[in-house]
Amino acid sequence: MSELIEWIVIMSIVSIALNVIRFFLNEKRNRLLVFLFFTFSFLSFQSHLLDEYYLLVVLYLMTGMYSLHANGLIISSAVVLIRHFLYFTPSVTLFGLLILTNITIYIIGTRGIHHFNQLSDWKQKMYQNTKQLTIMKEISAAIQQTDELDRLLHIIVTTITAGHGLGFNRCLVFLNDHLSNHIHGMMGIGPVRGKDGFEKWNEIAVKKYKLTDLLERMDEEHIDPELNELVSSLSFDFRPSSIFYQALRDGKDRLINVKDVNDTILNELSDYFHMDEVLIVPMVYQNKKIGILLIDNPVTHKKITPEEIDNLMPLALQTAISIHQLNMYQHIKTMSVTDGLTKLKNQRALKNDLTHIFSEKDPQFAVVMIDIDYFKHYNDTNGHLLGNVALEQLATLLKSHMRKTDQSYRFGGEEFSVILMNVTPEEAYDIADRIRLAVLAEPFPEQHTQPGGHLTISLGVSHTDFIHDLTEHAILKTSDEALYEAKKSGKNKVVLYQGGRSR
Repeated sequence: MSELIEWIVIMSIVSIALNVIRFFLNEKRNRLLVFLFFTFSFLSFQSHLLDEYYLLVVLYLMTGMYSLHANGLIISSAVVLIRHFLYFTPSVTLFGLLILTNITIYIIGTRGIHHFNQLSDWKQKMYQNTKQLTIMKEISAAIQQTDELDRLLHIIVTTITAGHGLGFNRCLVFLNDHLSNHIHGMMGIGPVRGKDGFEKWNEIAVKKYKLTDLLERMDEEHIDPELNELVSSLSFDFRPSSIFYQALRDGKDRLINVKDVNDTILNELSDYFHMDEVLIVPMVYQNKKIGILLIDNPVTHKKITPEEIDNLMPLALQTAISIHQLNMYQHIKTMSVTDGLTKLKNQRALKNDLTHIFSEKDPQFAVVMIDIDYFKHYNDTNGHLLGNVALEQLATLLKSHMRKTDQSYRFGGEEFSVILMNVTPEEAYDIADRIRLAVLAEPFPEQHTQPGGHLTISLGVSHTDFIHDLTEHAILKTSDEALYEAKKSGKNKVVLYQGGRSR
């Protein structure tokens, strides 16, 4: 009994020492360490009591199967036979029992290991699925709070590169311009060169940023300015021979080693961003070619796996849907403040802009109301279709006379409006008169049918300096009063409102 106690004490000390060592080893070496420990334990066991000995044999064989699978079972069986021949009389019965025990342990162990591996795989898949659902939930919540494309793209690229998200090192976004047949660089996150990213990605790993933390952090500072400046400056002709075009056409992702392909766009991007292996992910929704995601790992040089690509695809689809819906929203929003015929801003936009201007401190500007003289006569004589042509021509002329800070609007019917920012009353009057003279000199179709042989306009100007109780309604009302005075006093002239007086 004292020998057994001594053996247990020695094994306990050895196991404590090995338990410290195992933290510095990988799983495979840990299994080998366990097997060597049990081999040492078995060989150092000195008791000759058969019940204790046979129990230890079974445990040792099971350990061999668990640690090194079939190889471990074979090695442990050989060790048992050698030890038995050294300490006991050889026995056919013992040999038969050993074989039977091995077969039993092998069958049970094989099934047990298979079942354990299945459970591990299921656990890993459940973890990945849970992570994917969490990412999609966070993205959906963030996307619903924005109607700006830059913010939307910011959310997407952050998700793709965040450690809490998909964990890639770099993501670049290119959007397809259907009108010009070009793809334009929009945004990116990650280093321009791989060596530049170590410090940042180490920080993210150490601090364990969540996706929401990174979004808040990146809202507060301009992330990767060098990369974004470079990406936003890039634009490529969308040729059918390019890999990007082919990816958008068939909607299939491509994992490419840049050195193995000869593609003009990809080679140029590789020169800029020092790419080796890159994943091209098309963003397609309802046959609409939205754009391309370029993803790589220039910092860690980690190979992109099929599982990572599968995890990425739902996000790419979500991105395509979100960009498509945002484009539709922006289009509808633009249509709501744009005149359909002249493509100028409409009366709603005028009032919105005035609200914004009056939110600033002490704004100085002028509003010009414009009306086409005898326009009913022009329509009745030449027809409404030609009248529409005249309206479009006048709108084009107005836009050509606007400075960068000015805006022109179609107020309704044959009436137009102009906002002139940061001008004096005299400057506003002069600009209005130049517009009047330009219209007088413009060759409108069939204008000879108009009284005087020309299509002309009358203009009323109201400036903030001449309005005592300055409000949006007041400046529109006074400019309209000045226009009425211009019409009443003979048309084809400019009248400036001056606090109850007109010039």
